[in-house]
Amino acid sequence: MEELKLFLENLDHDGRFITHHTFSMDLNNGSFNDNKERILKDLQYGIDNFDME
Repeated sequence: MEELKLFLENLDHDGRFITHHTFSMDLNNGSFNDNKERILKDLQYGIDNFDME
C-alpha cells in the first residue's frame, strides 16, 4: 500500500483509477484528479490501521 500511495502521489491522470489491491477501501470512484486527495488520505489511513499480517 505504501508503494501504491507513492505511485499515486506522483500521478497526474484525468480519468478513473481502478485497482483490486486496496482491500475494502473505496478508491475506484470518479475522476482520479478530482478524488486524489481523498484517495491518498484513505490509503494513509489503511497504512496506519490495517494489520498487514
